[in-house]
Amino acid sequence: MTESMSRMPRDGKTHEPAFLLTGERPKAGENPRAALARMMTSHIQFSRATVNWIWGRLMTVAFVEPYDGFDLARWEGQATNPELLEALANEFRSHNYSVQRLIKTIMKSSAYGLSSRFEGEWKDAYAPYYARKYIRVLSGTEVVDAITKVTNRPGRYRIDGVGVSRVKQLATPQNVGKAGENAEISSIMEAFFQSNRFTQVPEGNKPTTLQALLLTGGGVVNTRVLAEKGSRVEQLLASGKSNREIIEEMFLTSLARPPTPAETEVALRAVERDRKQGAEDVQWALLNGIEFILNH
Repeated sequence: MTESMSRMPRDGKTHEPAFLLTGERPKAGENPRAALARMMTSHIQFSRATVNWIWGRLMTVAFVEPYDGFDLARWEGQATNPELLEALANEFRSHNYSVQRLIKTIMKSSAYGLSSRFEGEWKDAYAPYYARKYIRVLSGTEVVDAITKVTNRPGRYRIDGVGVSRVKQLATPQNVGKAGENAEISSIMEAFFQSNRFTQVPEGNKPTTLQALLLTGGGVVNTRVLAEKGSRVEQLLASGKSNREIIEEMFLTSLARPPTPAETEVALRAVERDRKQGAEDVQWALLNGIEFILNH
């Protein structure tokens, strides 16, 4: 930084850089960027903000919403559970800011494993305790990657000349590209309110008519449910499994649960009428049901 850049125009005095939250200044001879990184990460608010964001991604609702709306003068009143937020922040800091450990801690908790169903009468007073799983609609990236994973028909993208199969592997959603099928994939992601580094992150997500039209009528789903090109349906039909076993596996891979007796009966009728067409139809129905696009 030049002298003119660090000089305040109103009083003509030279001002040394200082950390906004503490007033701390870089040590003598310390690189300013290294100093900023040291000051930011050593402040407990860095840990709080990181924990809050990751908790929100895993648990649907963060301790402080929106996740970037901390008011440091009253954050304890903002947080749904300030004691838990502070405890996780201190643990995150004491373990060298290990994101992997933080995620493992949250995912091993009883709160993370709860069902979205709540036995008995739900009361708003229970919300701070995360007494049930909060449902959310998947993001655009998650929807596309889930479709390609379930059908065993991966996507084809490139980043720095290297081919990858999942949108999550890309640096930004723009890297999906607009060539061929990827143009439709981009449209699906936009319909599910996928943000990028240049636009504001949308608050929440919700099912829309456009989402349904793209999934039910587009080639991204309709070509992947066909029993061809190594798709999951093709593999299941060639596996020697019974119709009932095929249906159960499709439910498990698509919805992470076995079918109900009523669902099994309907699916069996379709598969027994025409094994190939029926299996394709069942897979199509699973991908286009509301349950598929929900994290619950």
